Amino acid sequence: MNQLDVKKRLGQFYTKSKVSDYICSKLKPGEQSSMIDLCAGDGSLIEPYYQLLTGERITACDIDQTNISLLNKRFPEIKALHTNSTDARKIKHLFKSYDLAVCNPPFITLKFPMSWNSLLEASFHFSTLKYPAEVLFFLINMRLLNEEGRLAIILPDRVLTGSKYYEFRKFIFTTFQICSITELYSNAFKNTEVKCHVVIAKKTKPEGSTINISKLNENGALDPTITTNIDDCIERSDYSYHKSILDLCCKKNSLESIGASITRGSKCKSAFHREGVRAFHTDSFKAKKQNGYKNMSVDNIHKANKGDVLIPRVGTRCLQNATMVTCNDLVFSDSVYRIRAPQEHQNKVWKFFSSSAGKQLLVSISKGVSARFVAKADLLRAQIF
Repeated sequence: MNQLDVKKRLGQFYTKSKVSDYICSKLKPGEQSSMIDLCAGDGSLIEPYYQLLTGERITACDIDQTNISLLNKRFPEIKALHTNSTDARKIKHLFKSYDLAVCNPPFITLKFPMSWNSLLEASFHFSTLKYPAEVLFFLINMRLLNEEGRLAIILPDRVLTGSKYYEFRKFIFTTFQICSITELYSNAFKNTEVKCHVVIAKKTKPEGSTINISKLNENGALDPTITTNIDDCIERSDYSYHKSILDLCCKKNSLESIGASITRGSKCKSAFHREGVRAFHTDSFKAKKQNGYKNMSVDNIHKANKGDVLIPRVGTRCLQNATMVTCNDLVFSDSVYRIRAPQEHQNKVWKFFSSSAGKQLLVSISKGVSARFVAKADLLRAQIF
């Protein structure tokens, strides 16, 4: 197995210098500060701090011996530990030892280690036996910090937008002071386009009822900060979503309020193909003729008729597509949503989703780490005219 395959298996996607420099600018150390990085990797997050702190004040941990050897060469004065940071027995001696922590956790799902069960149970209820590594690393980092210590952690989009992580967001946003949340540009990491955010938290109780969120662009500039209620951030914490809500605030009607319905197809494209049925799919939006997708054998609930609007439910580059149906009995896959509005609103709905504002909405409300998806509830709530 080559080195790139090893890193992918371990969920290791290293940080680019622009992100590292931004984190250091937001999480500035004092002269006597001590800091730790539990997932040090190639040392990207450590590098800007190495210029500001004496090496002995920095601790770097990694599960990969190759990385430890690299760290010892790059930063000879730091304390580099070859260890599994998810094993409480191996890092317990480091608890409450640091003023600062930086962390880019691996993008993997793991079974919650027995040694940390009490940590999870004391924090929040998670409805599965397996956990994203980022959840565990956030909690571990908070154990490593002194009181009023500060953490900068990179979290994938799913943690800040997914319904499965609602209880986790509720716990951290109501237990710790969240200083800021910054959405990162799409290619902020090496060898992946995963969408992520930098969360900066302080080990104190929350002060106030709002959180500042922003977005870091590829040129290093920040978009204007949005101050958001904690309750709204618990629902979703991504800048793109809240920015789209602000952009649409002058609009009064949502799909839900006008009585529109949203339905996904009944089967995936391959299942329809095995049955000899052609289904309109995410790769069909540029098709000029729709008659080829008509079929009378599929139930009417999962067919589109003239005046309905079809949009992608999942995808990345296809999310800005939409089409108005021009025939009846059109079959569509479960990767596509059918929006059926009352007749008097059909043209308004189509006008919005075919506009640049509609295309941007689909991108901004989508969530997920690699493949993006649009949640039905978010789509119904969006105000479109």
